[in-house]
Amino acid sequence: MKQYKYTIYKQDGTIEDLGIGEKKNFQDFYTILNCQMIEHIPHDYYPDKSGHAEFWGDEEARFDSMNIRNPHFKVLKGNPDLGEAEEWDIVGDIIKEEVARIE
Repeated sequence: MKQYKYTIYKQDGTIEDLGIGEKKNFQDFYTILNCQMIEHIPHDYYPDKSGHAEFWGDEEARFDSMNIRNPHFKVLKGNPDLGEAEEWDIVGDIIKEEVARIE
């Protein structure tokens, strides 16, 4: 049976290993992130050398004044001439999901 490794990339700059186990579902993510809606983080924001992983976060994290920019993720630059925001970033804690390599 395929196993998954989960890690939480915290907005305070720390990283916490959540262990290896069966694939988690959104209900598990809701509990871990203390949220009601989950979003997939676009690959453009991923840290370098993320490997074959997916990142998931709180869809509404930006609306919580306690959340700040997550330093683990890239900040994308918009084009103000096109009416785009100057910067796009990721806020709040983010879960990394990857297939575990068990040897």
